[in-house]
Amino acid sequence: MEGRAILADALSYDLPAFTQVTAPSTTSQFKDDICFVEAGEYDRHGERIRLTVYQQRGRIAGINIVWDGWPGPGFPRYLPITFGEETVPLMTEYSQEPPITEARLFNVNGWWVTDGIKRSTTIRIENEDIGVIDLPTGDLYQTGMALTDCAQKHLPERQAAPAGDKPPNYDTFFPE
Repeated sequence: MEGRAILADALSYDLPAFTQVTAPSTTSQFKDDICFVEAGEYDRHGERIRLTVYQQRGRIAGINIVWDGWPGPGFPRYLPITFGEETVPLMTEYSQEPPITEARLFNVNGWWVTDGIKRSTTIRIENEDIGVIDLPTGDLYQTGMALTDCAQKHLPERQAAPAGDKPPNYDTFFPE
């Protein structure tokens, strides 16, 4: 256990919950071969997180996080993100200009990300350095559909799988 989790534990203090400041959008944008949709802004005593979900060429999809108030000197290179009931492993790239950290979380199988978004009413980020962050997004189905529709329109190689189809090894990662 490191960073924020150790501090909270040492102080026997539960960090307050994030509250939604801006609701997720249902309108996509397309720029520089990337489809993206704003997924809300969340606040906790001045610490603010802004989420954007995206899909780009090559089936890569993920979440951009702009975190104003991230207290650590680094950011995890891998994060499991839970969309509602499903956890998706995401790799990270990040840049920092304290106190702001901008992280790009992504998976090369974009279907897992877009499907998770469509099924989600919360997003949970959990890591020993970060602790547990629950973001009360509300229903993200329309946000996920806006992202999917944009990708189908602007990213020709990104064709949606027929209804009911799942990617290879889906049951390994998401047993029912």
